[in-house]
Amino acid sequence: MAPPATRRGFTLIELLIALLIVAITTSVAAASYRGHLRRAARVEAVQALLVIAAEQQAT
Repeated sequence: MAPPATRRGFTLIELLIALLIVAITTSVAAASYRGHLRRAARVEAVQALLVIAAEQQAT
């Protein structure tokens, strides 16, 4: 008599679901990172403008 078959590995559906979760997480993280970069650039630009304004006031 043959031993009962044991389940080994993942099914295609399980792999596709895992891939979908990773893709969604990556897209959310990328969007958040782009927003952070935009905010950082805006803060840097405002600081540069404040320095320029202070220099103009000093002269």
